[in-house]
Amino acid sequence: MMVNDVNQDSQLHSRNRHINPKHHFTLIAMILLLCHSLSVSALARDNAFEQVKKLEKEYSAERAETTIDQLLQLGDELRDEKKYKQALEAYEEVFTIDPGNVRASAKIDVVRQVMQREGKDETGIVKGVYEEEAKNKVISYWTEIRDYLKEEKYGQARFTLEKLLLLDPFNQEAIQLHETLSKRFRENDEAGEAL
Repeated sequence: MMVNDVNQDSQLHSRNRHINPKHHFTLIAMILLLCHSLSVSALARDNAFEQVKKLEKEYSAERAETTIDQLLQLGDELRDEKKYKQALEAYEEVFTIDPGNVRASAKIDVVRQVMQREGKDETGIVKGVYEEEAKNKVISYWTEIRDYLKEEKYGQARFTLEKLLLLDPFNQEAIQLHETLSKRFRENDEAGEAL
C-alpha cells in the first residue's frame, strides 16, 4: 500500500511540473481562496495575492507580444504580395499595443524604401484611394440626377450635375446633359421675361 502512495505522489508531482503557464493564475487564485478559508496569516494571503498580480501581468505581456508578432508577420506577408498600403496598416497597428516598437518602425521604413524604389509612394496610394472614392461619388451623383429628372426637379439635377463635373470634368455625357439643362433654363428665363 505504501508503494502505491509513493507512486501516486510521484505521478502528481510529475504532472504539476507540466502545468500550462496560462493556468498558473487559476492555481494561485485557488491557493488564495484556500489560504483565506484556512485563516492563514495575512502575510501568506498578501503573498498569494502578489503572485496572482504578477502572473496576470506576465500573461498580459505574453498575449500582447503574441499579437505583435502576428501583426508583424501579416505585414511581412502583405509586403511580399506587394500590398504595401495594407502592410503599412498592419505594422502601424502594432503601435496601438506598443507605441515604441522598434521592429514595426524598421519594417515600415523597409516598405517605404521598397515603394520608393518601385516608384510608388504613399501619395500614390492616397491618390488611388481618392480616385476610387471619386468614382463612387460620380456613380452616386448620376443616380441622384436621374431621380431629379424623373421628378422634373431640373434645378437640383443641374446643381448635382455641376458637382459631378467637378469630379469628372471630361465626362461627355455629363457635359451634354449640362448644356441641355442650361439651354432649358435660358429658354425659361427668356420666356419669363417676355411675359
